[in-house]
Amino acid sequence: MQHHSPIDKPAPITASRYTAAGAAALLSLLLSACAFPTPRMTPPPDIAPNADVLEVANRSSFIGSLVDESFDVGPYRVTEVKRGWGSNSSTTLGNVTVQTSSSGFRFGFNGTADHWQGRCDYRAQSRLVQVGNVGDLEEDKANLRCSCRSDNKEREVSFDLDDEWRPLRGALLIDGSRYELQQYSFGRHRGGLKSPASGYRVEREGSGAGVAAVEVLHPGRIWLQRSLPAEQREPMACLMSALMIYGSQ
Repeated sequence: MQHHSPIDKPAPITASRYTAAGAAALLSLLLSACAFPTPRMTPPPDIAPNADVLEVANRSSFIGSLVDESFDVGPYRVTEVKRGWGSNSSTTLGNVTVQTSSSGFRFGFNGTADHWQGRCDYRAQSRLVQVGNVGDLEEDKANLRCSCRSDNKEREVSFDLDDEWRPLRGALLIDGSRYELQQYSFGRHRGGLKSPASGYRVEREGSGAGVAAVEVLHPGRIWLQRSLPAEQREPMACLMSALMIYGSQ
C-alpha cells in the first residue's frame, strides 16, 4: 500500500540542483548502456514447443532472511521463503580430514487447487587426505532432497538429487509416477550440486521423453508439457519452484 504525503510547493531549480540532476541522469544512462545482458537458459528443444511456459514475476534478485523472496510463477505464487542456518563441521584423524555441511529452506506454494508446504535439505561431505604438503581430495559428495506436501497432508511429492552422478541426476516422484531429474550445467562446468547450473529437466523414467523443465537463472521460468496429467501439473510446479529457490549456485 502506498502512502501519499501532502504535496509540497516545489523548490526552484537552481544551477547547482540542475547540474546534480543532469549528472545523475547521465550516470544512470551510462550504467544502463554498459550493463551486461542477463544470461538465460535456452528453452529445451524437445520440451518447449509443446509446453506451457510459466513465467516468473515480482521476484527480488536478492536472497536472505531480510529479503522477501516471494514471487509469482504462472498462476501460482511462492510465499514465505525461510532459509535456515547452515552448519559446518570438520574432523581430523591422522592425515584424514572429513568436512560436512548442511543447510535448508522452507516455502509456501499457493496453487489453484491446493496449498503446499515445500522443504529442501542439502547435505555435503568431503574427505581430504594429507600427503606431505599436498592435500588430495578423495571424496566429495552432496545430496539435495526437496518435497512438497499439500496442507491436508493427503499428497506428498519429492525429488532426490545425488552428486555422485555425472551429469547430475536423481529420482522425482509424483503420486504413483516416477520420473528422472537431470541438470543442465552452466557453460563448461561438469555439473553437480556445487557447480553452476542453468536449469533442470524432468523425463519419463526409462524413455528419455521430457515432460518438464525449469530455468534457475534469475528470474527463472518453468516449462510443463501439455501431455503432463492435469493433477500432476501443480505439484510439479511446486518442485520446480524449489529448484529455483535453491538457485544456480
